[in-house]
Amino acid sequence: MFADDSCRDSIFFGHWWTDDGAPPAQVSEIWRIYIFSYEHFWFLQGLIIIFPATMLIETLGGLASLGRQLAVLVKALLLYRYEPLQDIDLFSLSEGIYLFPFFLLGIGANRFRHFFFSPAVVGVTIVAFFLGLCIQVYEVFELYDSPQDKRSALAIIVGFSTTLLVIRWLPRQRLLAYIGAYSFAIYLYHPLFAAAIRMVGSRVAAAPLSALFWAGFAAGVAGPILMATLVSRHRVTRTIMLGQK
Repeated sequence: MFADDSCRDSIFFGHWWTDDGAPPAQVSEIWRIYIFSYEHFWFLQGLIIIFPATMLIETLGGLASLGRQLAVLVKALLLYRYEPLQDIDLFSLSEGIYLFPFFLLGIGANRFRHFFFSPAVVGVTIVAFFLGLCIQVYEVFELYDSPQDKRSALAIIVGFSTTLLVIRWLPRQRLLAYIGAYSFAIYLYHPLFAAAIRMVGSRVAAAPLSALFWAGFAAGVAGPILMATLVSRHRVTRTIMLGQK
């Protein structure tokens, strides 16, 4: 969490220094970034909620069998769709509830592969994926005025089916495995490097949007990898920047 706090502070003061109006905008309100959702750090706060919840469910035997696993997954989906819990910003509780079904799906897909990757389930998953994707593409390009609800049933169908198919069929890629080893550093620091590209791009006349996108994407991946490689050489910088001993 030390690296998380260090990066969070850097991003906050970056917003404050550039005076871009991103809340909270005052230094006196910096305490809010540790208690409420802030930028992409909601993900870590969500995990901090999910881990002890999963440990408790495990202790009670809630994931000990396929039937219990599916029952807990259904309950998590009901919480996922329960509107009164969708706007609780305190320690990103609503986002933790949003992530929980996908976390449980990953556990189930690894523990009960005989079910989740059986021919019948894989067949249903393929159909659900293509139907859901077609509907989603139609909504994006034909109903673009309609807001996309990330907690909709369609989002669950596409998200669940994509996850299972990727686990089942995506071949091992050395490049992705290499990048994956730096996933935490990329997660923490990609906004800093991508923002640098945006700031430079805003000062370059007639810079194509596509060029800025790909440059920002490359910087957001390569920048944190280079930074992690450099700071890992010394214990102090490794601890401060990455939270590693």
